[in-house]
Amino acid sequence: MVEAKNHFLQKDSVLGGLFPEYVPKKVAEEGSGSKWISPAYTAVQDEGNFSAAGVGAALESQHYDIIIGDDVWDENSVSSPEVMATCRKRIESMEYLLASPAVGKILYIGTRFAHDDPTSDFQKNPEYNCVIVSGVTPTGRSLFPESLTIKKYYGQAASSPYVFSCQIMLNPTTEDQEFKQEWFKY
Repeated sequence: MVEAKNHFLQKDSVLGGLFPEYVPKKVAEEGSGSKWISPAYTAVQDEGNFSAAGVGAALESQHYDIIIGDDVWDENSVSSPEVMATCRKRIESMEYLLASPAVGKILYIGTRFAHDDPTSDFQKNPEYNCVIVSGVTPTGRSLFPESLTIKKYYGQAASSPYVFSCQIMLNPTTEDQEFKQEWFKY
């Protein structure tokens, strides 16, 4: 929330220069850590230009044009069937928070911690465009985090195969499924 808002609040910001009507003139217009209503906001609803909420927050009676669900599930939630059921219910109800479901957009960004996490639901549902991008391309180029070298990636792969398979490759595996030399057959 703060990151998005700061693109307008920082002095000499590109977005602030392009859209000066959105730049707050007073401190009172800067909003809180969970909601920001810019001076140019014209909608009747009180949601604001940007709102942030964690999983489990009460979001009823909200009306959004775009919802970005970032890390709706995590490593701990995929290991609990009860928590995953709650997470899936939250995802299913997200569409009802759109002001206009026909034109509104929902974007989920997350890490794959299990092959049966909600990503698999998105892949099976033709209403979703599911794109999975791992941190290392097939040609060996580093995508994210950009500051890590390929050598550092594979050092992490050797020391923590599960974390590497989830966080970087977005192809979860179990700790005991790391590559083993004895799998080679001649």
